[in-house]
Amino acid sequence: MKKIWKIIWISLGSLVLLISIAGFILYLNIRSIDLDDIKNRQLAKTEQTEQTEGQSSEDEELPSVLEGAVGKADQLADKPVESQDALDAAAILLNSELSFKEMYYLMGKSTDNLSTEEKQRIRDLLLEKLTPEEIEALRSITTDYGKGLVILDPNYPIEAVGVKDDAQRQRIIEQANKDKQADTEMEPQPAVQKAEGTDSDVSLEQSTTAAEKQDTSASEGNVQLAKKYEAELSRIKASCIQDAGAMLNKVLSSIDQMDNNAKAGSTQQQLLQQIAAAEAQCDGQFQSLLARAKSEYAEQGASFAISATWAQQYEATKESIRAQAVSRISEKLQANG
Repeated sequence: MKKIWKIIWISLGSLVLLISIAGFILYLNIRSIDLDDIKNRQLAKTEQTEQTEGQSSEDEELPSVLEGAVGKADQLADKPVESQDALDAAAILLNSELSFKEMYYLMGKSTDNLSTEEKQRIRDLLLEKLTPEEIEALRSITTDYGKGLVILDPNYPIEAVGVKDDAQRQRIIEQANKDKQADTEMEPQPAVQKAEGTDSDVSLEQSTTAAEKQDTSASEGNVQLAKKYEAELSRIKASCIQDAGAMLNKVLSSIDQMDNNAKAGSTQQQLLQQIAAAEAQCDGQFQSLLARAKSEYAEQGASFAISATWAQQYEATKESIRAQAVSRISEKLQANG
């Protein structure tokens, strides 16, 4: 049974199974952990550091179902993680509903090869999902393990996030500080006020009338554009749902095969790679659609506010898939228990 949980945990990270599997494994064990308790625990830990230095202490024994979770935390931190720290971090991440891929971004594991624009998009997404209190609590945990979570610091140059070379990272930070200082020193241009009662009022009225006439034809074009890309979005969602079903079946099948220890090791790696690929493919298709639609809307001078609605629809599809995954995985684990 221990191997089953280990496989389920290490397989987190996909578009379709990440939060559902993690939530199922840890829900009953860490859902009751309070954010204030985490802060107080970390504060007490800091105060006792000097007193306990050089003394050995036994780490609290974890339930067998959570050993895989601590193992994954060790991988994210690059060093052994205390059991309670792993549980506290897991509680925060579960409540924030970060995906496995987003957790890797948070720890700086997968940001070195990304463009500045993509890293900024990830920063905005993480700051949207995590509250200031959660960020503070996470930092109090991860600082001891060499993870400053700089991607969550809006004042830290986004270009330097994920850069492994110390000298290169320092050059980027220094250049960003110089650019910021130069921007601050720039004097704002004084606003030019128009005299009242001039011919500009007449020109403005004429321009407004012409714009109103153009709005009618432009709105018709917007409707056609929306239909075009909404149809493509429907195809993407259908494809991702199909891929999610196939991936879920593989996970369910791997649970049935866990009695074979030799098979377990290779299955872990294969599922992790396939899940990451499936997530990247679906997200890539959606981002490509948004980029093409944004460009075409801009060419027609139309507002692209509808992108927010499309993003909500895409996220709703994810949530639906996750809910189904929770149900089926729960049934399978209970049947094999």
